[in-house]
Amino acid sequence: MVSALQNLVDSLGHTLQRSIAVDDAEIRLIVYSSHYGDEDRARTQSLVERRVTGRMLEYLTGHGIKSWREPKYMDGDETLGLKRRLVLPLWSRHQLLGYVWIIAETDLNPEEMAASIETSTHIADVLSQLAEHERQEERQRETLARSLVAEDIDSRDNASRKLNGLGLFTKTRYFTAVLIVPAQGSPSSPSQAEPFSRDEVNRVMAPRLRETYLFAPVSDGALVVLGSEKVLRQAAAEAMARDIQKQVSLLRGSEGGNAWVIGVGAPANGLGSVHISFRQAVAAAKTAKAEGLGVGVWSSLGPATLLAALHVEKLDVDIVPEELRRLSTAYSPETLRLVEVFLDTAGSAARTAEVLHMHRTTVYYQLGQFQQSSGLKLDDGSTRFLLHLWFKIQRLTTLWQ
Repeated sequence: MVSALQNLVDSLGHTLQRSIAVDDAEIRLIVYSSHYGDEDRARTQSLVERRVTGRMLEYLTGHGIKSWREPKYMDGDETLGLKRRLVLPLWSRHQLLGYVWIIAETDLNPEEMAASIETSTHIADVLSQLAEHERQEERQRETLARSLVAEDIDSRDNASRKLNGLGLFTKTRYFTAVLIVPAQGSPSSPSQAEPFSRDEVNRVMAPRLRETYLFAPVSDGALVVLGSEKVLRQAAAEAMARDIQKQVSLLRGSEGGNAWVIGVGAPANGLGSVHISFRQAVAAAKTAKAEGLGVGVWSSLGPATLLAALHVEKLDVDIVPEELRRLSTAYSPETLRLVEVFLDTAGSAARTAEVLHMHRTTVYYQLGQFQQSSGLKLDDGSTRFLLHLWFKIQRLTTLWQ
């Protein structure tokens, strides 16, 4: 089909004796004609970079071309190295498919305009067929992505074989599951957020090549299976997750930063182990929600990974020790936070004071008051473990009930 597009563009370029290019709806180059002596700096640059960015993109979109339905001339801009052009928007019935750009320092005559419109109609037909073919491939890949993380081993094995048969990930050894979910809601009580579309995820994952990842909408979020030749290290995983969170927040209009949570599993060696990375990503997202974080990377969660692996979604509160059950009613959230941070920092009053921006003397005093009134001795290893475990499990189970 690409060759059909090329033939159409070459034929029209020869007829008009003008340079022509065809872009997709995101103004990324698809095909272009030979030069006819009218080429400008903007054209040369787009042929090299294959897409339009920066000031040039702002200039083009600033004319409202995404809403154009009829051919229009667009003035050039000397500072951008852009000559005047005729722009023919390409539409299917309901979707913008792209644009035909014809360098036009002078107007086309009626016969040339008619030929350009006729050719652009044929180009739109081909692009529509290409888009439908791509949608079918994407749907197949989404199905395979979900099958890769299914509980049924036969489904996972079948998906692995099909992906290998499609020639995807031929040079990829490691696979990391990334889960994008709203900060509000849970699997048992989902939020009302709309599932992600392919286009949204493609924008979020840019500039990564689409051949390096699979995508599937899940519940009210998205699953991305990212392939790589080398193991994705913890620092790189955290940086990637924060970048994805930023892009998702901007895309969905949530600039606050933590409206979305990103869970990242550990790299899996081979497609057959992606389901493990996925379960880790789910647990990482769950833990990040519980801790009020925007990003949860499995390899950096420490002891929380063990708690998440327990799948504790309900506690029999009646048999929890009385001294633990009464904490939430007997003490203020600030006091309980102080004790938890003290335990998080391995019993360091100095680090606790630093984290909570308190004077060290105040930390010692309040901890002493807590021990005296609760009967829980923070210098006893078993008591510390019991109390610390209670704080973490309570938060997780409260979130998922």
